[in-house]
Amino acid sequence: MGWTLDQLRGYVRVSDSAMAVLEDLEAIGFGFKALDHIRFCPYPGTAAWHGVNEQSGYITVYLGCEAGAIAHELGHGFHECLRRDHRLPDRFGEDYAEAIRWFAEQRAGPSPWCQEFKARKRHDAILAACNYDWAALVERLKKGHYYPE
Repeated sequence: MGWTLDQLRGYVRVSDSAMAVLEDLEAIGFGFKALDHIRFCPYPGTAAWHGVNEQSGYITVYLGCEAGAIAHELGHGFHECLRRDHRLPDRFGEDYAEAIRWFAEQRAGPSPWCQEFKARKRHDAILAACNYDWAALVERLKKGHYYPE
């Protein structure tokens, strides 16, 4: 038992989309941690971000993990940089991770996850604050509104 070619293609598709989101944020002055590598673990589960140092981290992907989970984990690296660079408390980490996944999934072509996510109303504070709109998120960040009021 292992990963199928379609699963691996999905990981690449969403990773590319997430990197495009993060590079767009970097272009306006918001850095992110580089992805050193992806470690594939042959046990059931999802994915996990491991910040290695101030500049990078890696992701462990477990068997059966949704492709979009990689974008979520990259979002944790973005949130770590946002907190470090702007001396913010450790709040809204899951919300930023889900926001990065949301915009990555939107760019890659909306998935069923997007509809399910909007309906569940959990870890959506960042997306709710920008009304699920990319331009509004960018504006909030530029104005220094990093966390919802």
